[in-house]
Amino acid sequence: MRYLTKTLLLAGALLAACSPFQPPREEARSTWELNPELPSGMFASSDATLHVARPTAISALATNDMAYRESAYERRYYARNQWVDAPARLLHPLFIDAMESAGLFATVVGSSGSAPADYRLESELLEFEHDYTERDAGKARVILRARLVEAGSGRVLATQRFRAEADSREAGPGPGVAATNRAVGDLLRDMVRWLNVEIGEGLNS
Repeated sequence: MRYLTKTLLLAGALLAACSPFQPPREEARSTWELNPELPSGMFASSDATLHVARPTAISALATNDMAYRESAYERRYYARNQWVDAPARLLHPLFIDAMESAGLFATVVGSSGSAPADYRLESELLEFEHDYTERDAGKARVILRARLVEAGSGRVLATQRFRAEADSREAGPGPGVAATNRAVGDLLRDMVRWLNVEIGEGLNS
């Protein structure tokens, strides 16, 4: 009887080893980039030089974790989806590219640029998330506070709070990233329009 039991156990183990069933593999981690449409040729170029300072961010966004929201008072992060870098760091080169592409300034320099500048653009990222509180598919939301500074004196010439949203076509991190790119594209165009007004007023004053 003991021999029969051992034989049955061995046969069961062999059948299990030969079974085509395999446990599901763990979902791979994904990293996402920002690649929004840039404003192009919106305005005639002035003679001014703009220094685009590196954006800062609230502490909750000082990470490459991808944030989403299901309630008004709780921010969550996707477990297996991240940005390739912290959102503020992703936005910095986009700000530079957008200002160059729009054609508003004769020269645009980044934080490492050594060329003297007439103006400095400073910004703080306040929201950068996928919000499910109003739509099942969610919407991307980006909120930014910007300051235009006279580089020589350090005087703040203007401040503006920008808010851009774009509905996601379906729920999930991938569609959320696509919506975020559309929202960021709208934000860039709004910033260029604002700067055009402020620079124009400064040149005519």
